[in-house]
Amino acid sequence: MKYLKLFLVLTPSLTLAFYIALALVNRKYLGEITSLQQEVAVRDSKISFLESQLAVKSRPLPSSSSMVQVSGVSIQQVQKALKEEGIYAGPDDGYANQKTTDAIKQFQKMNGLKADGLVGKRTWALLRAATRNEEKL
Repeated sequence: MKYLKLFLVLTPSLTLAFYIALALVNRKYLGEITSLQQEVAVRDSKISFLESQLAVKSRPLPSSSSMVQVSGVSIQQVQKALKEEGIYAGPDDGYANQKTTDAIKQFQKMNGLKADGLVGKRTWALLRAATRNEEKL
């Protein structure tokens, strides 16, 4: 009976001490948790940015057949003409690649055309005219 009274007297004090200790521990870990949550948010932001950059860079290039929209003109002819203009430094192998697309866009910008990387009638006409004028010089 003596121990029961002692237990009943000490129980509220021990319970209070336990909750105080728990609160102190939680406060310590709460700060660490908040810090880790902020770090995760920053890293999530970086991952999202990198994923968006990857999506932009991994977009498929137009195929050779869709890049040149002029009947009878091959991507190899376009590459050769761009090379003669000094805009394209890649191989004239007939395969569409990023260098080809970039060179087409650069030529289009230089000539006031919409820089879409597609060789339509206007782009091809201007490119042919430019290379013919150089041949005459």
